[in-house]
Amino acid sequence: MLTLFFFLLAVTLLVAVHEYGHYRVAVACGVRVERFSIGFGPVIYRWRPRRPRPGQDTEFVISALPLGGYVRMLDESMEPVPESLQAQAFHRQPLGRRALIVVAGPVANLLLAWLLLAGLLWIGQNQWRAQLASPVPGSLMAQAGLNSGDEVTAVVADRHEWDVVSYEDLRWYLARSAAQKQQIEMWVKTPGGGQVRRLDLDLSGLKNDLNQAEGWQELGLQGPWSAPVLNRILPNGQAEAMGLRAGDRVLQMDAWMVRDAAHLRQLIRDSVDASGHPQSRRWRLERDGQIEELEVQVRVLDQGERRIGRIDAMVGSEPDTVLVRRQGLDALGHAGTRLLEMSETTGVLMWRMLTGDAPLSHLGGPLTMAEQAGKTAEKGWQAYVMYLVWVSLSLGLLNLLPIPVLDGGHLMCYLYEWIVRRPMSPQWWGFWQRVGIFMVLLLMAIAIGNDLARWWSTS
Repeated sequence: MLTLFFFLLAVTLLVAVHEYGHYRVAVACGVRVERFSIGFGPVIYRWRPRRPRPGQDTEFVISALPLGGYVRMLDESMEPVPESLQAQAFHRQPLGRRALIVVAGPVANLLLAWLLLAGLLWIGQNQWRAQLASPVPGSLMAQAGLNSGDEVTAVVADRHEWDVVSYEDLRWYLARSAAQKQQIEMWVKTPGGGQVRRLDLDLSGLKNDLNQAEGWQELGLQGPWSAPVLNRILPNGQAEAMGLRAGDRVLQMDAWMVRDAAHLRQLIRDSVDASGHPQSRRWRLERDGQIEELEVQVRVLDQGERRIGRIDAMVGSEPDTVLVRRQGLDALGHAGTRLLEMSETTGVLMWRMLTGDAPLSHLGGPLTMAEQAGKTAEKGWQAYVMYLVWVSLSLGLLNLLPIPVLDGGHLMCYLYEWIVRRPMSPQWWGFWQRVGIFMVLLLMAIAIGNDLARWWSTS
């Protein structure tokens, strides 16, 4: 229920901001706005301002279906307009004003994303350090020479160098570079403040995209470094039966020295023989300052076509964090730079899907959006605000696409009008509107299909 609430809250906020952009610029341009609606369908609540703006008598409504909204302006293409009001009709406005009113919606979403991100940077966030766990064996990072505990300090791609302040920064730069199929350099510092060395990563050969877990596995990133400590023992589970306790720090398993929590989890998963039966292994651990040894046998769990080991315990200490904070204008500048990078990455991904270079499974629909809203809300208000940044940015960019019925489609028609010095004929306008509706419905069908496929694969 909370997932649905936070999803609807996000949609309502972002739609309201989008439509307010249209509304506010329309009023400023002298266009009469008949209705400002949040949602579609039957009206739940309506009101009119006690002191309406000069020349305006806008009805504000909240409708039953909250997945959208609209601003209805006085428009003689939709209904007859009295001669006394024709100067306030939308289609009677100069071309520049009409284009300004249309582009104001997406710009409002982009502006909201910018201000929210700048606010987060100004307030500051405790983020994980970019000190990394053991890479996945055989992965790209493992082949490059990354070791447990290495801390990434900078990423260089296409002659641009970015300082890596946190683990979140690193994930972002890796995802950005992978989307553009770049070769990058990572500068890493060995544990204990040792020497800094360079690792070369060729991300052009990744078979899986980094918006999926398989992509990060292929790359080898397993999260920030965390000590191999048993954080919590589940009641009546295998770890409890084997005599393990919360707070135990695992030092060695048979002949393997345990490097970190990710390495420990991997060893536990692999504690199964070729026939799928659990293997008994000798664990050497530190408990209350004393060294102890235990014979531990895992519980076997079927995972797809393979069987893996489980011990029914939460593994790993809380990773180290750093305070990431920007001051004043620096926060605005950094937020703007990051949004440009995010927009570039989104644009590249859209183009790759259009050209067939990336699968359409990247498209997510309302189920994915709702799931992400719930997950980020559980992590805290800062994660949820970052979710709003992403969705607001995506909504702004999506509406600028040159697809009829979207704002970008209207702008393309105005570009045509500006070039040929006359508006598009009603027949062609109606045809392109139908094409646009078909394209939007097709995109929605693909996105919802992807949602259902993800839900089915995880259920």
